[in-house]
Amino acid sequence: MNKNNSATTTFTRYGSTIGTFIIVISFHILIYLDHPARFLQSLITPSVVIPMLCLMLIAIVVGYVVGYIPAYITGELFLHIFKDKLVNANLYQAIAYGCFTSLLWAPLLLLLSQFAHEWLVTFLYLQFVFILPITTICAVIEWKKSK
Repeated sequence: MNKNNSATTTFTRYGSTIGTFIIVISFHILIYLDHPARFLQSLITPSVVIPMLCLMLIAIVVGYVVGYIPAYITGELFLHIFKDKLVNANLYQAIAYGCFTSLLWAPLLLLLSQFAHEWLVTFLYLQFVFILPITTICAVIEWKKSK
């Protein structure tokens, strides 16, 4: 599948960073949900933009460190289950493989979300807004690498 036998997969290279971007963007949406014009006004103010970019860089580093182990586990699961099928797959099959891999996290997420106040909203956010796009994007990148 891979010409060079590198120790890292696409999931470990890009998954944590994509996840951090999703978290930061979704929390920005929640913060500015009541007044979206305030967000647009703050984008042109340098006193807001510069600290926001610095905090974004810190968030990327922290998110990469925190998300490395789940990304590694997801990448290993993906390659263990779909490595042989990925070479002959088309784009839609690669997307489906990413979706199936994200569903492997559903039992653990359902269990962990039980500790939240609104457990269903937490589960739906983690499964469909957070993990599903990450695994789908990484699966497509991994599919492109195999071609």
